[in-house]
Amino acid sequence: MNTKLMKIMVSFVAVVLTFMSSIPSAIAAEAGSTLEVQLYEHSDFQGKSLPFYVGGVRSEPISPQLINQVSSLSVPSGVAVTLIDQETGRRATYRGSYSYVGDFMNDRADSVEIVQDCSPDAEVC
Repeated sequence: MNTKLMKIMVSFVAVVLTFMSSIPSAIAAEAGSTLEVQLYEHSDFQGKSLPFYVGGVRSEPISPQLINQVSSLSVPSGVAVTLIDQETGRRATYRGSYSYVGDFMNDRADSVEIVQDCSPDAEVC
């Protein structure tokens, strides 16, 4: 396969993945969810950001614009967010806002699990 065709295919796949990963969040937004989780590229809530609208329990991939680049996150009260590295099996759950996700998960997450209506002191949501 020639290089030009390969670049076109990679670009197309990136666009499709970005679109598909936004569908669950878009559905929650249409349903009237006002709660929003924000993932950030850099610590201290800086750099590119990616919103996820909260609605029930769900898992979804992180879009290519932030895959393996999350360093901070903002999580509303009553919501738990688990960052997941599918390759290594690493998982870390966050309740509340974190200006830095810690060395364990920094720049490693490729998917996210969001759980609504999680009590603040629950061990498992």
